[in-house]
Amino acid sequence: MRKPFVALASLILSLVLSLSFLGGCNLVTVDSERDMNQIVATVKIDASADADEIKKKDIVMSYINYGYMYEYNYGYSREKVINLILNQLITTRVYVQNAIIKFDADEDIYKGNIVDAQKGKWDMDRYLTEEELIDVEYLTVKDMNDLIKNYVENDGEKVNDTLIETVRTVPTNAANKEKKLSDAEKKAYINKDVQTGEIKGIDTDSTNERREAYNEVVELLEVNQLLGDSFNGKLENTIYYKETIEGYKENKLLEKFEKCITDNARAKIDYQDLQDKYLNNYETQSQMTSKEFGEKLSSATAEDPVLVSNAKGFGYVYNLLLGASEAQTKKINEIEETDIQERAKERKKILASTTVKDLRSTWLLSGYDFDTTTKCFTGDYTFTSASNSLPFKGSVTHLNASDKDNEDYKAEYRVDAVDEFSLSSFVQMMEEYVYGEEQTGETVTDQSVYKKVKYTAGVEEYEEKINELLFAFSTDSGSLNTYKGYAISPVPEDGKETYMQEFADAGRELITLGGQSYIMVATDYGYHIMFFSQAFDSYNYDTLEKYLNFLTGKTLDEDGWKAELKAEVLDKWDDEENLDTDSFLYKLYSAVASTKVDDQLKKVQNKLLNDHVYSSNGGVTRYPKTYQDLLNA
Repeated sequence: MRKPFVALASLILSLVLSLSFLGGCNLVTVDSERDMNQIVATVKIDASADADEIKKKDIVMSYINYGYMYEYNYGYSREKVINLILNQLITTRVYVQNAIIKFDADEDIYKGNIVDAQKGKWDMDRYLTEEELIDVEYLTVKDMNDLIKNYVENDGEKVNDTLIETVRTVPTNAANKEKKLSDAEKKAYINKDVQTGEIKGIDTDSTNERREAYNEVVELLEVNQLLGDSFNGKLENTIYYKETIEGYKENKLLEKFEKCITDNARAKIDYQDLQDKYLNNYETQSQMTSKEFGEKLSSATAEDPVLVSNAKGFGYVYNLLLGASEAQTKKINEIEETDIQERAKERKKILASTTVKDLRSTWLLSGYDFDTTTKCFTGDYTFTSASNSLPFKGSVTHLNASDKDNEDYKAEYRVDAVDEFSLSSFVQMMEEYVYGEEQTGETVTDQSVYKKVKYTAGVEEYEEKINELLFAFSTDSGSLNTYKGYAISPVPEDGKETYMQEFADAGRELITLGGQSYIMVATDYGYHIMFFSQAFDSYNYDTLEKYLNFLTGKTLDEDGWKAELKAEVLDKWDDEENLDTDSFLYKLYSAVASTKVDDQLKKVQNKLLNDHVYSSNGGVTRYPKTYQDLLNA
């Protein structure tokens, strides 16, 4: 979903890591704090509002934080960058003032956002909870520490000389989750002296390297007039720190404002909206020709699946490619046999030397979620339950296990060895993982086919296990993060195959085998281990209820699914741990909500821009002469 208000505030918010990249860069041509405090624009969108003053130093700080990237990376002129920054600063002030006005009026959808009525109307603390204010201070202190830390690493030329490969693709939802800290833990990190207010959590001199990095940070802030008269050696007393903390407060404020609009838009969505979207998709699909149906298979997703089928011979297969090496590919290309089976025989001899290794080493070197006891990846890096997860096939050393409880902890591993499998040993390992034991397989005369296994018994977490194998071993990047695998269609009338002939033939046979069968077949690319995914026959889910019952095995009517929507989606919307984001009901609701929320956010955003930023009498005044020197700095 679009987040126009928060996104802009986050952009202007301090991006401290860029400071160390920029080094001694500065825009200041007059070494004067008085010059830096000149007003470049004012924003006052309501008679009750205090005029917000945007100063020259705000432009300089924004340039240091992110503006330079437009100039040096995207070829913007200096004048264009400065004007872009000023417009963004003005727009943010408009958004913030509007949010405060709406909150303070306690009107309609914005009710209940006055937290401390003792604070003045234009004091952002009036609208922020204690928890939010603690988080603001925590984030700001962490920014200061990260800034110093980044200087330490740059000056020490710290590089990761272990990871030189491109990081292996990860599952769509995978992400290293940041450790969630309690308010007490955040306060401990800030470590503020109760009497003096001194923040001891900013580490400026624990080592010689930190002390030197701190001095460089101070120098950079001083050059750009971001220290201020209150600076006494403590970063929390700099203009930069104060601007950063105000930026985080604005971000929190706009998050609340945006949530009010989002919640209001979502509240207007009912079960009928979901039915309408479903039926619209269904009606479109019900008119498809056979060719269009095949195209739909290739573009289908979990959010937009196949709802009606009137043709046989279509399906999905998963493809685990054990890719041919460069040397093998060269030899295959040199085969002179013209007879198909003789060529396949020669290719089979070449591919007999294929070896297989676990490709997830870079996940380890990147510090992704990993359990060193089971040697399994965890969290969103795995598809199965813990008992069925595929262990990393190699030896790993956890280098900083003793630091695990530290706030800044990031796992560091060393891959000592990666197991190498021959074709036969890999197939044995794979079958034992998926089926629990090695499979006999059917007799095969086709020289391209290595093995064919028809398996109809139930396999626990079958699709999840296949995806584990794909991410660990498949050299076909297109096989990763697919909906159901590769779409298979009947023999085309024009004879033009989408895939190589051996792959297409094996795929068509596989969707007739069904169950949890697989065929291992060779092409010039290597060996494809193709697992059955889904076969299509004639079916027709012409109502949302029918499709939901098909997916879940339930027998609910419309009222039953209305209750399910409320209990499992609406009531759990803000409950990350218990909300099932993989369910079709959630995905359908999210798709409908995304459109309606985006429309409402855009409507509010456009009105504010038209009324105040683009209007000549909207409460915004610019003073170009005060920042003219920055345009040519």
